[in-house]
Amino acid sequence: MVQRVTVSPSEVRGYGDIVSPKNLDDFTEYMCELSESDGIYTMVYDDTATYLTLSASPTTITYGESVVFTATLTIEGQKASGETVYFYEGETLLGSDETDNNGVATLTKSDFTISTHSVKAVYDEIESSTVTVTVNKVTPTITFASDKSVLLSGGTFTLSGTLSLTSGTVKLYDGNTFIEDLTVTGGAFSKTITGTLGTHNYKVISVETSEYESVTSSTVSVSVVDSSNYIELGVSGSSFRVRSNAFSYTGGVAVDWGDSSGLVEYTGNRIDHNYASSGNHTVKVYGDITALKGDCFTSMTNLNTVVLPDSVTGIYPNSFEDCTALTEIVLNWDSASEIIEYTSFWISGCTSFDHFLIPQGTKSLYTAKNYPSALLKEDGEPTPATITLTGTKNILSYADSESSVLTATVLDDNDDPVEGVSVELYKDSVLWDTLTTGSAGTVSKTYTSAGVGDVGFTAECGSLVTETYDIQDLDYYAEWSKITSTWSTDTSISGRTIYNYLTNFGNDVSIEFKYKNSVPSNTLIGFGKYYSGSNEIKGIFFNHNNSSQAWWSQGTSLGSSESLGATPTSNDVLKITVENNTTVKWYLNDTLLKTKTARTDFGQTLRIDDFTSTPMELEYIKVKKL
Repeated sequence: MVQRVTVSPSEVRGYGDIVSPKNLDDFTEYMCELSESDGIYTMVYDDTATYLTLSASPTTITYGESVVFTATLTIEGQKASGETVYFYEGETLLGSDETDNNGVATLTKSDFTISTHSVKAVYDEIESSTVTVTVNKVTPTITFASDKSVLLSGGTFTLSGTLSLTSGTVKLYDGNTFIEDLTVTGGAFSKTITGTLGTHNYKVISVETSEYESVTSSTVSVSVVDSSNYIELGVSGSSFRVRSNAFSYTGGVAVDWGDSSGLVEYTGNRIDHNYASSGNHTVKVYGDITALKGDCFTSMTNLNTVVLPDSVTGIYPNSFEDCTALTEIVLNWDSASEIIEYTSFWISGCTSFDHFLIPQGTKSLYTAKNYPSALLKEDGEPTPATITLTGTKNILSYADSESSVLTATVLDDNDDPVEGVSVELYKDSVLWDTLTTGSAGTVSKTYTSAGVGDVGFTAECGSLVTETYDIQDLDYYAEWSKITSTWSTDTSISGRTIYNYLTNFGNDVSIEFKYKNSVPSNTLIGFGKYYSGSNEIKGIFFNHNNSSQAWWSQGTSLGSSESLGATPTSNDVLKITVENNTTVKWYLNDTLLKTKTARTDFGQTLRIDDFTSTPMELEYIKVKKL
């Protein structure tokens, strides 16, 4: 029987006790809502009754997690201690606990099955209301990776991962294509695969069980590129790079730097590589590359050679611009339909470029696509290894219209002649002619004297350059045999042998000569003329008449002489220069001995007077404009 009813609040706005006593049977609590907006709650409480309440925390768990049930026992208004409370799911006893000083008994449960569980607490014949606990399946964690992101066809790679279960099964997929089931052992799984061409997107999905949800891994991409299709680059130095957006391609692209660093996947972004030491390296860019784009290799000054596969069907302008060390590009197109039209922009600024190496028997196909014949070399042709340049004469006389035949010879590594290669001949660093070698590996061109002084010649074949072949291109040059056989002689003065070379040399001229064996005692050598009517010799000479003297003519007088202050020998070179038609200088081995001002209107004839009984001999005479 209810003995007391407690109303809270007891008064409402001064109306006093607004709830009258109730006659309620067999209840422990009663709540009524009044019409007042203040929210008046009425609690009917039997302080002689026994109460048992139950709560659970948490009420939703995943499989294997724990839930704590808390029962509170109150007897006659007091928290009951030392009493045993039992916990049931339906008719199944889950466990029991003795209440503490606060009347609290607890039960921890971690082995619930996947389901919804209704639990109650029981004391004596009193039962609590039930609490519901929901147990969900566990969502396992999964990892998944490949030991390689890119590899060559025929190679292998390993997919592996972990699952937060000690055992189980995961299903392996390539995209949406099922491959096979993999067994999870000790929380791990793996699969080694032989790569097939293309880009593969792998994933694994764990198999759902009664306790565990299915979970899908992240996608792992593996690119397998054709090991037989690649661009080969010969590079030197300590570093190299592949530029961003360098190629058009399908599938994956991988770069092998030519050292032990392994393959690197190229995704279109620039990649740089530093070598452990400087040297020559072979870089291979694998993949189905269809075009070289934009400035893919521009200004790569350590790029030496390039080999392009026939999968390349496009080369953008400036692809190799300013690759100053590039000497060879190998092209593998062997039909007219494959060959890309040539443009000189490809190799603009490639100062060392030598040739395109093409398949045998295709030169006419390439020239039809505007490739310069001089830049084409068919596979199997000998490779030039050396080039030399020779001439038939290296001192020429303009007065005698002499010439020299210059011959460049190109040989391969076996010292055999190289036929059909282009040779450029340069005169004083200016291109003189471009010729193609014959069966003997040679080209020849004749240079005819122009009396211009020293001229230097070189020959180039690709990157091969000869030493300079120098020609002294003089107004006149003669050895002693030429002097004695071709010059006119005048012996009208008894006891003399006189050689005249009657050529108008003009002003600003020099004569240089050298005695062959010994210096005679009585000779005149220089510019001058014998006038038989006046029995005079007028001119400017070296006079070896008992002593070395400078002799010159003034007006109509026979002449004057002064000592040169030196005694020449057969090893010395003697020279006279006439400048501005008035200033005369005498030299011994380029050392100035004397300077005079004299008339030289007669001095345009080269003359030798030999007064000796034994004819003298000269090594040579050179005459040239200053």
